Amino acid sequence: MKALKIILLFFMVTISSYAQISVKLLQPPPYQFKIEQFWKVIIINSGEADKRQISVYLKGTATESLQGKIIEVTSSVITLQPGVKIISGRELGPFTIRESNSRFKNIRLKTGSVPSGNYEISITVFDAKGGKQLASDYISTTVENFNRMELISPIDREVIGNIPLGNKKNLKLKRIGRSPLIIFSWLPPVPAPPGARISYRLK
Repeated sequence: MKALKIILLFFMVTISSYAQISVKLLQPPPYQFKIEQFWKVIIINSGEADKRQISVYLKGTATESLQGKIIEVTSSVITLQPGVKIISGRELGPFTIRESNSRFKNIRLKTGSVPSGNYEISITVFDAKGGKQLASDYISTTVENFNRMELISPIDREVIGNIPLGNKKNLKLKRIGRSPLIIFSWLPPVPAPPGARISYRLK
């Protein structure tokens, strides 16, 4: 929350005093970009007193460095009141989604994300009446769609912590109320980002 307040303050200080609408696209988590993150934006309506309220729609585009434009998503029309607004996807639906080919659509439906790659993600605000571009922002990000990690041992549904009494070492552990050492082993998610450190947490 503190970080968000700092972003808002910086954004309000740096916007042009001549622009009625300004937009800031928030940075997604590392190596991720879900489609709904197009709409994680801050919009400021700082227009003149007689033009405070304005109807707009948003258009988000993901462009991959090698394959070009992957997806374009257009929101429904919303009305901006004066001041700062943190947008959520619930306010902007239903959406119009256009992929550059069907393979990208299949990936989106399966993962909710764009394909792996290096992206420029842009968001643009348009006047709903005349279609004029009012503001835009973009970020650069890398997306990696990982395969799920796989537990090698113990195997699924294996009971751990029980001490079989087949040898003297286990009998000794039983007497002193201790369990044998349990070691978990995983196959890591693939592909692992360069320099990334993979860690696990048991719940």
